[in-house]
Amino acid sequence: RYVGAIAKRLKPQGVLVLETPNIRSLPFRMLAGRWRQFIPEHYFFFDPASMRHLMEKHGLELLELSSIGKYASAPFLFNRLSRFAPACRHLENISMRTGIRMTMRLNPGDIMIVIARKR
Repeated sequence: RYVGAIAKRLKPQGVLVLETPNIRSLPFRMLAGRWRQFIPEHYFFFDPASMRHLMEKHGLELLELSSIGKYASAPFLFNRLSRFAPACRHLENISMRTGIRMTMRLNPGDIMIVIARKR
């Protein structure tokens, strides 16, 4: 419904940009029900094929569909890893105490960016 409502309101050649979880990603396959994208705000889940279909169904030409990453600090990364490897909690504490704020670019492939244009 959401994409259909947007598509109706777009002018010809208007552009839609979405960011959404990718249900076919490796993190989902590895974590299943513990996947970080299972939050109340996410009602529906898509993979690249279903997203292509959704765009075409509403008269939108898919211009780009790719996975995006983000920058994460060492404490943030250790915090997230500690959910699966409790020993990482110690690394998080050490990085916080020592002031190690190094950031790195990560792309687990579980978030898609979708850019489509109204035909």
